[in-house]
Amino acid sequence: MKILSHLLIVIIGIFWALPIYTLVIGVVKPLSDVLATPVYTPPNRLDFSALYKVAQELAPVLLNTALVVVPTA
Repeated sequence: MKILSHLLIVIIGIFWALPIYTLVIGVVKPLSDVLATPVYTPPNRLDFSALYKVAQELAPVLLNTALVVVPTA
């Protein structure tokens, strides 16, 4: 019975971690790999350009949010 409960916990943990793994792999894959390879395959090379682009576009929004939220806290 104890083995079954541990197995169930491991299976739930894998299902919980799978979306996080997919997100991380999708961020560091170049666009050509994203379009040509299956979702769960690791990238051939790391490419952080997508993450850099998102960070550039979100920086002003996050700054505005911080300027509104921090003084009220």
